[in-house]
Amino acid sequence: MRSHMKGLSWAGEFDIGDIEVFNGNTIVIMKAPQQFRHEAKLVKAAEKDFVTVANKVLSKISSPGFFIPYFEQFNDLLRNMWRYASFWSDHRLAESMRDFVGHHPFLKPPVAVASLLSGIYNSSRAYDKGDTTVKFLKFMTVGIQGGSKGGWTRLISLSGNPMLVDRFNYKEKSMKRRGQIQNPHAIHNTVVDSEDYDQFLEQGRYEDTLQSFVEYIRHLFNHGTDRTKEKRTLLANSDGSLFDPNPKPREQYMVSIEETEVAVSIHVGYHVCEVLYILAKADSFKGILAPYWDAYKNCCFRRKGPPHHASSQPPEVTAVRRAVFYQIEGDRDGESSAAVDGFCA
Repeated sequence: MRSHMKGLSWAGEFDIGDIEVFNGNTIVIMKAPQQFRHEAKLVKAAEKDFVTVANKVLSKISSPGFFIPYFEQFNDLLRNMWRYASFWSDHRLAESMRDFVGHHPFLKPPVAVASLLSGIYNSSRAYDKGDTTVKFLKFMTVGIQGGSKGGWTRLISLSGNPMLVDRFNYKEKSMKRRGQIQNPHAIHNTVVDSEDYDQFLEQGRYEDTLQSFVEYIRHLFNHGTDRTKEKRTLLANSDGSLFDPNPKPREQYMVSIEETEVAVSIHVGYHVCEVLYILAKADSFKGILAPYWDAYKNCCFRRKGPPHHASSQPPEVTAVRRAVFYQIEGDRDGESSAAVDGFCA
């Protein structure tokens, strides 16, 4: 996209043999591009470049028996870049679009994606709703539908994933226990501190808004492991109190905290990408959001396995493949964990 911003494009006329890989993760097209002086022609030519990358590189990735987080969304983005032409062809926003594509969730470790979404929620909590002095806040009430996938609340509730559903239902159960849903006027005419006021604003169910979505992701990322422990049967004492007859700590079935984000990518991956797209298009990753965005951009996959030149696969395919399978395998040497099998599917 840097070349496109300079009026240069290959118009899709390059092959996999024209691609060189440096340091295992930087892909460069070595063939000389063409100069386009008319913006309309440049846009059309650039769209062909993105499609060629999808055809020549992404099509080489196979994943029998594996789910690749955000691969479908990234592939769809490159093949349909024409939908975003007004965004990336705008010189004022081109850099933001370049960041959105170059730092797509497909290219990041799951923990980085979850941390960014949690950071967006934490940043929104720093201000009251309706605070017009903060640019990104006006987008927090925008509804997100994951393109044509529908509301995220319905997809999560129907996912059949016990961890996702349990954490989704937890908010309403918690509010009912505190009596805030049954008695919404409990704090009427009462001076409350900041924390109680924030809890008052967040009462009720999750909604299909950006704000509600990142709130859920933050809660899942921090508390999903509460739902992935061994289940125990409690017994009752003569006085009615409960006790666990097994003195040993419960076994934790989740192997990596990243599995919470992998589960999210399976069921609402398009919604995650929509959140980043909305904020990137509005050039909103500034101010209080800047540290989270910078940390996310600077996060990359750890290099694993032999150098790319030692592989029988083309180097550019090996570079992408290594990044992709880290997301599923982590440091498990190819072994799937019980948490992935039981809670991400």
